[in-house]
This record gives sequence, C-alpha cells and structure tokens, in this order.
Amino acid sequence: MATSATTTIDDAQSPAFTFVSAWNAITPSDPCALCALKLNSGDVNDGTWHDCSVNGSTASLTFNGTGVVLYGVTNAAQTSALTFILDGGSSVDLNLSAIPQSPTNVYHYPFFNASGLSSGTHTLSWTIESSIVNAVAVIDYAVVSFDDSSSNSPTAQSSLSSKTIVGAVVGSIIGGLLIAATIFLLLRRRRSQSKNFIPGIEAFRSVLYPREKGARILETSSVPSPQTLLPPPTQNPEESTSSQNPALESSNTTNTTNTQMEQRILSLERILRQADTTELLLDDTSPPPY
Repeated sequence: MATSATTTIDDAQSPAFTFVSAWNAITPSDPCALCALKLNSGDVNDGTWHDCSVNGSTASLTFNGTGVVLYGVTNAAQTSALTFILDGGSSVDLNLSAIPQSPTNVYHYPFFNASGLSSGTHTLSWTIESSIVNAVAVIDYAVVSFDDSSSNSPTAQSSLSSKTIVGAVVGSIIGGLLIAATIFLLLRRRRSQSKNFIPGIEAFRSVLYPREKGARILETSSVPSPQTLLPPPTQNPEESTSSQNPALESSNTTNTTNTQMEQRILSLERILRQADTTELLLDDTSPPPY
C-alpha cells in the first residue's frame, strides 16, 4: 500500500532550483554584505537563501512528486509581490495582505502550496511583480510530497535479491553434495569388486577343483591358465611294452601318477608365485580408499 512521504529541497540545490537575472545567493561563506536585507543564518534552512528586489526577475523549481510547498522569509510591508505558475497553468499571486507585519521577518513562511498532483515531474515558476522601492523576495526551501510504495522501495528490492541469492547458493551446495556422494559410492563399489577377484587364487582353485561347478573363469590375460602351465605328459619308453605285461603296466601306472602329481605341485607353486605378483599389481593400480 502506497503511503505519503516528504523530502526537503534547499534553495542551494541545483538543478532543482533555477534562479535567473538578479537573484543573490546568500551562504555562510558569502553573506552578501551589500544586500539590504540581513537575516539570521541560523533561522533559515541550511543557512542559505536567495533574495531579489528587481522587478521581472524569475526563478523555478522542478520536482517529482504529488505536492509542493515553497517557503521563504517575509519582510513585513516590504515583501515583493510574486506571481506563481505551476506546469504552465493559471497564474497565482502571492497574498500580500496575509503577510504578518510583526515581527519584521517571518521565517519559514509558505509562499505557495499545491497538493493532489499526479505522480510525476512538475515545474513551479515565479516572477517578481513589484515596483515598490526596497521590496524584496526571499526564497529559502521547498518541501515535496510523494507516494512511497513499500513494494518499490530500495529496501524491499534488496530483500528480494538477497533471498534469491541465498536460495541459489543453497541449491548449488546440495547439488554438489549429491554428486560427490554418488561418485564416492561408485568408486567404493568398484574397489570392492576388484578386491574380491584375484586371478592367482582363481587359477589355484581351478587346479585343485578342475570340475567344480560354478567355478569362476579366469579373465586376466596376464595370468596363464593351469592347463598352459602343465607340461605335456611324458611318454614312457616302457609304456609300449607295459601293455603286453600286466605287472609292468601296473607299475608304470603308479610311476606315471606320481610323476603327474609332482608336475602338478610344481605348477601350483608357479601359480601361487604369479598370484602374489598379480595381487601386488592390483594394489598399486587400485584407486585410493575414500
């Protein structure tokens, strides 16, 4: 909901105020010693004012708002007549008869007042219309009213921007954590699978249990299969004759069995050594623990 607010514009503020012709700018650093009217700088706004006694001199105020009050200082019977025009409309004369005669100078006197204007930029201009000797017009400051909407105020916009930024940061952090957790679980699963399969042990099992159902097939090309490690059976010279002699055939069979067992034991030793080497390689190439 829009609420009414006001702001003060001092006469020294440019380009809001524009003074043309013979207007004098009075400031604490430039008190205008030659000016006929002497005022107490502590009683005027910001210690500054503009005065003029030349007939036909003009000035204006440009403001943005819905209302304005122009303040000045009166000088009893010697206040200059002023004519005001707002946004090029009809002229309005300053009511000199309403100006107090005592005290001599009245500070913060409202010279012109307008309200209920459309929100936007407006221009108030005035002209000195007096031929009275020693008459002077003194302009001090203006108060402008405007609609202050909380939804359009800088505070509301800043609050909205802050909430948007916080939401984006929190969302990014949560998304990053989810991605990191997914990568961690995948690496952990991969490491677990690589540890459970050791080529050397699989080769050893295939030698001990060549007919075991469901035995894993060795897939690592760097480890030879037990069949390739076993040398071809040796041909016993007496084997041809043992078939003709039952006694010799039984003896040869025993010797052949012993020889094959010795060869199998030697093959097992080679496989175990190969398994140790492969396990070391797996440890070196496996990803670090997380």
